[in-house]
This record gives sequence, structure tokens and C-alpha cells, in this order.
Amino acid sequence: FTTTQGLSNSINPTSLAYLKYVFPSPNVPNAGLQLNYALNASGGGNNYEYVTKIDHDLTDKNHLMGRYTHWYNNSLAVDVFKPKNSGICGNGACAETYWVHNGVLDDTATLTAKTILDVRLSFGRYVYGRLPVNTKFDVTQIGWPSQYQALVEFPGPVSFSVPSFDPGSYGLFSGQGSDSTIIEAEDTYRLAGTVTRFWGNHTVKIGGEYSYQLFNYAQTNTSAGLYSWNTGFT
Repeated sequence: FTTTQGLSNSINPTSLAYLKYVFPSPNVPNAGLQLNYALNASGGGNNYEYVTKIDHDLTDKNHLMGRYTHWYNNSLAVDVFKPKNSGICGNGACAETYWVHNGVLDDTATLTAKTILDVRLSFGRYVYGRLPVNTKFDVTQIGWPSQYQALVEFPGPVSFSVPSFDPGSYGLFSGQGSDSTIIEAEDTYRLAGTVTRFWGNHTVKIGGEYSYQLFNYAQTNTSAGLYSWNTGFT
């Protein structure tokens, strides 16, 4: 190009608008055009678990046990572009939450001196959720017509891919998790029982189990679009 104007005209306006929306300004003094941005992003998460257990002898031949367990995990988003609040997160995903509810009721009865009956009823629920950090993205912010925004059912930042431009091992620009909503719930009902019989030096145990499971899953990926950048001119 013989003029600066000719070079600026070759830049795709959508690419320029989106990069301005995503990338914060350089914050490393005198770094030039490379290695000019640094941020210590948060990571990790919090785990909470509560267990309650009750044992009670109904009679000298009948023992009842109940237990409830609740586990919760909050996995923090790795948002290295936090100053811009663009919602492009590391590891291909943003904030995630996990819940587990588990309850067990067990009844052990001594029927005779040589026969024991054990019946166990249990229920377990596992719930997983993922939501974009940025749910306020609007395609008009990158110069697109407002009619296109009406097509975005689950607001999240546009996912994009820039070849050979992934700092560290976070996979910022190779995953689609920044614009992904996941809702998952699994329920498991279980009824099990065993009969134990002693015959001389031998022990015979007979049992059975019935399980009923429900699985619900919903996921959206790249609802606001998926863009790829390369060295080709547009």
C-alpha cells in the first residue's frame, strides 16, 4: 500500500469492532507491540459438603439408618480480559456450578437367629449449570444490524477463533464455552435388598436391585455466532 488509508480500508470492520470490544488496552509500559498486556486472572472455586447421618434401633432386632449428603462446587471463570468484561474465558468455559443431593434410608432386620434382611432405599440428584459471564452482548456493538440481534436467543459474547493465538494453555480462542449455556439434571432412584442366611459353616446371600434414572440436558453453543480470523483479505 502506498498510503495509510489504503491499509486501513483493508481491515474488516467487524473484526476491528470486535477486537476493540474484547481486548483491553495495553497495561505494560514501554512494551511496544508485543507482550504489552498482563493480568492475574482469578481461578479455582469453592467446595462445600454437608453430611447428616442418623442411626436408630427400632427394636433389638431392627436397626434403621438414614443419611443425607449435600455437595456444592462453584468453579470460577478465568476471565483474563476482565477490564473489558467481554466474557471470553479460559479453559473453554466460564462460571460453572455443580450440586449433588443424596439420601439413603436403610433398614436391617434380624428375622431369625440365622436370617438377616436388609432393605435400602436411596435417591440421588446431580445438577450441573454453566452460564456465560457476559450476557449483555449485542451484535450492534460490532456494527451489525439490529435485526440480527433478534436472532440471538441466548445472549452471550460471540465465540471466535484466532489461529496460533492462544496464550499459555487456556485455550481462549479455541473453545466455544464463553457463549455456552448448559443445564443438566440427573435423578437416580434405587431400591435394593438382600437376604443373608447362615447354614453351618456356610453363608448364602441373595439380593436384588431396581434402579430408575432420569436424565435432562440442554445446551446452547455459539448462539451469537462463531467467527474465525485468518490472514486472508476480505
